[in-house]
Amino acid sequence: MLEFVLNAAITQGILLSLYFFTNRNKYLGAIYQSILLFLISLGIWVGSLYHNHGILDYPYLARVGFITLSLTGGIIFISTRTILEKSNRLKLKDGYFFIVPAFIILYLIPFYFSSYENKLNYLKEDLIELHTDCYIISIFATINNFIGVVFSIRLIRDLESKRRAKTDYYYPALVFITIPFIFSLLDKNILNSGFFGFFVSILVIIRSYLMIYQLNSNDNPAFFFTIKEEKYGKAKIKEQTLAELGEKIKEYLEKEKPYLESEFNLKNISDFLCIPPTAISQIFSEYFKKSFYQMVNEYRIREVILALNDKTRRNENILQIAFSSGFNAKSTFNESFKKFTGKTPSEYKKVQSN
Repeated sequence: MLEFVLNAAITQGILLSLYFFTNRNKYLGAIYQSILLFLISLGIWVGSLYHNHGILDYPYLARVGFITLSLTGGIIFISTRTILEKSNRLKLKDGYFFIVPAFIILYLIPFYFSSYENKLNYLKEDLIELHTDCYIISIFATINNFIGVVFSIRLIRDLESKRRAKTDYYYPALVFITIPFIFSLLDKNILNSGFFGFFVSILVIIRSYLMIYQLNSNDNPAFFFTIKEEKYGKAKIKEQTLAELGEKIKEYLEKEKPYLESEFNLKNISDFLCIPPTAISQIFSEYFKKSFYQMVNEYRIREVILALNDKTRRNENILQIAFSSGFNAKSTFNESFKKFTGKTPSEYKKVQSN
């Protein structure tokens, strides 16, 4: 039964890796997901060889599982971050997750340059009783893997929090991943079995299928992936989804008041909802029946009107109020104000003073 599960996991990992690799130029972050799936497939295969002692036929693959395990957490983080941030670009902070793998690889170099006979003898000893250095490497690799997974969960939680979506899953997810992690650290046999690495691998495969589902679904577009071309045709947003996104944008504008920043633009809302700017434009034109800048300027005008009606701010300069409300050009402010109120700012202030 275990053999069947391992072979099924390896097959699924390879097929999914090929799928994301072939779509690497279409979906942002797909290349890292492909690398991740290849790594876990390799790791499960090497683990299965240890399980049935088949590793004795491939001594040069000895200890490869340590490398794949230690790399998995970092690649999970990079895959998650690049998908959510809609960018394939690597960052300096990503390198922190590869400090442990780098040390493990450096430590293992002499072993890989040793003779075939030495590798085989070492494997035979290892299958009888785990070497101390293997135990230590397993601990560090597992911890690094765990940290990568936890930080990935945090990235998703932070994104959902910004979108004002429910994040009730956060702590259950941490508990779910922490339990096998703790069991692995407390029991040498469980740690040596690669239980935590296999557990994470299954989660990655399940997540991959969820990604594929979302790539081909309109229910939650672009949560995991953003299409590079950012084509989000009108037919792709259902009427119900359009209304839901429209209300989220409205709530975001009214509660957060991001328009008070003069640099506020379409991309800010795009990042908030994690959908392409072209889709945001569609929401404004079809749901709000106005352009992005028209609606934003209306919110800014309302801020100006509130200030002009505030007796404690009567002595403030109108232009100063306009700039503090998000406008960065006098002409744009005057034009928008008159269009919204039917009066110039000076005329409106004069009427309010009387």
